[in-house]
Amino acid sequence: MSRLIEIQDASQLRNGLSLAIGDVVWFSATGARLDAGNDAVRIVGILQQAVTGPAGEILAPAGPPNVVLVQAVRAGSAQIEIVTGDPWSAVRTTSVRLTVEG
Repeated sequence: MSRLIEIQDASQLRNGLSLAIGDVVWFSATGARLDAGNDAVRIVGILQQAVTGPAGEILAPAGPPNVVLVQAVRAGSAQIEIVTGDPWSAVRTTSVRLTVEG
């Protein structure tokens, strides 16, 4: 069974992360970049978290994205840059090595 893995602070992944095919990683981040040729994972989306209200309406805060979803799609490894912080003035980038085991 695939897993949804939540990462609040990508800088804590100094040794990288080992995944199984189908796993999805939820990074608390404002953006991401996957280097060309890294086909072991794919960026599913750079999203803004939202909730539903009592009448079924969708409520989302004003501001930048705050979630990056990455899916492990085939065996191999990839280097991904995770972007955190205020995207307009205080951007921080953390490089994370993802290894997908087949």
